[in-house]
Amino acid sequence: MLDQIELGRRLGRFDVDFSGGLDSDEFVKLYKNLLQDAVGDVATAAPQLSRRRSRSRPKVTEQSLELPSDPRYIRALLSSEHLLKQQAFGVFVQLDLDGNGQLDRDELFGLCLALHRKLGVKLPDDVAVGLELAKYDEDLSGGLDPNEFVNLYKQILQD
Repeated sequence: MLDQIELGRRLGRFDVDFSGGLDSDEFVKLYKNLLQDAVGDVATAAPQLSRRRSRSRPKVTEQSLELPSDPRYIRALLSSEHLLKQQAFGVFVQLDLDGNGQLDRDELFGLCLALHRKLGVKLPDDVAVGLELAKYDEDLSGGLDPNEFVNLYKQILQD
């Protein structure tokens, strides 16, 4: 989190016309900078929407997905709701390849594949992934929104 002094410095850095405020172009530059600090490269973290949805599995690898592997870090995440949400939201953004704000079964399979490769977690089949999605899909939308994903992510880390 940014404190007020650091935020003031960043605002000053992006206020190129020295108006004391940010116009829309300056705000977009500041927002992209803050997003990049939070989740990494904006171009890869928030891909552009595609009109045609690919039916193939998402291209998520253990290198591209930032997952905790240190047991001490995982315990720290599980002991802090704030840290857990922050980590889960970062992973969510990386997994939401079509940018629709929800994770479908194929996108969740990308998480399973990365967990399998990075941590040796057993790779589930499509049916198991679909069942987990249904278990945590509280609003029955067919996908997990960021808040629903936090619950699934917490369960995965606890296992």
